[in-house]
Amino acid sequence: MKMTEKNLSTLEFEPHEPPTLAPIYEQKSRRVSRKAGLQVDSLLAVFEDRLTYTFIDQEAVASIHFDRKRQEIFYRGHNIRNMQLSPEQKQVLMEIMPKVLKSDERSMAYLADYQATLARVLADTK
Repeated sequence: MKMTEKNLSTLEFEPHEPPTLAPIYEQKSRRVSRKAGLQVDSLLAVFEDRLTYTFIDQEAVASIHFDRKRQEIFYRGHNIRNMQLSPEQKQVLMEIMPKVLKSDERSMAYLADYQATLARVLADTK
């Protein structure tokens, strides 16, 4: 059937509510506290059993993603279990990331699990 102005005016539409994305928007990312002495442009997003820290690394955007449920850490999208980490990457993972987690109330709960996962992965890759 060809749509014309005349037959469009006679169509009836079922009332419906638009889909809601409220639970996603309630979990906002936030800038990392400057009090921790961390980068100004870094962001920390915490959602359910995962968190992501986004920052500038050697003039490029980088991220560390921690999945607490799966006990995995990703650096720039790659599982660190499958990487040869440079000394700079190890420094970010071992020194800076714990500071980030301590700087935010919601992420503080992830600190012990993050450090245990990191220690386990580093021990396995030696």
